[in-house]
Amino acid sequence: MKKYLVLSLLCLITSTHACEDLIEKQVTVRSDQRLKIKFVKKLEQDEVLMNGRGRILFENNNLEFEVDYYTITGSYHSGWFQLGAVVDPTNCSVLKQFYIAAE
Repeated sequence: MKKYLVLSLLCLITSTHACEDLIEKQVTVRSDQRLKIKFVKKLEQDEVLMNGRGRILFENNNLEFEVDYYTITGSYHSGWFQLGAVVDPTNCSVLKQFYIAAE
C-alpha cells in the first residue's frame, strides 16, 4: 500500500512539473528571469474566477470539464508582474491568460 501511495504521489508531482514547463512555453509575455509558475486550484464546471475588485476573469461555463488555475510571476526591466492562467489539465494547453497585478 505504501509503495502504491508513493508511486501515485511521484506521478502527480512529475505531471505537475511537466505541465509547468509546457505552460512556460505558451506564455506570451517577456520576462528577464525564469517564470515562477504555481498551481492554485481546480476550477469546477460553472465556477467563476474573480479578482479582488469583483471583475470576472474567467467563467468555466462553456467547457464541459474542470480546468486548472495557475499564477505566473515574472519580471521585466525593473518591474514585476503576475499573470493568471487557465489551463486544460489533459494536455497542459493555456486556455486563457490575464494580468492580475503589475508594477
